[in-house]
Amino acid sequence: MRASIFSVLTGVLEDYHIRRFIMNPYFPLTFWVLNILELEGRGIFDHRSPLWIRGFLYHHLKVRLSCFAAIYRRLHPVLISSITKNFSINEIGNGYCDHCGQCCFFFGGLGEFPEPWPFPNRWKRFFTDGLGRHHLFCAFLWEWRHSGKSICSIYKWRPLVCDLFGEDECRYYLEAPHLPYVHLDRASRYVQKVLGIS
Repeated sequence: MRASIFSVLTGVLEDYHIRRFIMNPYFPLTFWVLNILELEGRGIFDHRSPLWIRGFLYHHLKVRLSCFAAIYRRLHPVLISSITKNFSINEIGNGYCDHCGQCCFFFGGLGEFPEPWPFPNRWKRFFTDGLGRHHLFCAFLWEWRHSGKSICSIYKWRPLVCDLFGEDECRYYLEAPHLPYVHLDRASRYVQKVLGIS
């Protein structure tokens, strides 16, 4: 990502109205930055003015924030506690999952959910349709305390297709050079810097 884009990105994230939301310990800021790094790699920002880029970033982030806020309000506080109480970034799930979040990289998915589904039916469209053009990660992807580690906000009620994603698929995603995972270290370092986390 060019320095000029980082400058624009930092300006957006320093906005008070934005910052108070992105400081939430479960907002997937690292993954949002990963999304932007991937878009930059695809040339989305080529030959665009800083003003255009700033408007794009604001709109893109506000869509993500709006979805996050709707899910967070519904889950808070009881369900969030049940989702996070046994979470550990040091524990490797199933012997291979290190919560990198790449299984949540997609453009939409098969919308079969376990029943009973305890949330509004419109939430199913968050999964099947995604959050719109240029949004590359699942709407239910959260982040564990700005660590760059993913956590699923609806893990107990996740779509059935997520259960089909196993070790072979995980290994493929980790080794695929065309997926955003290659930018994860850069995104994590940037988020730590912009949030002042050492």
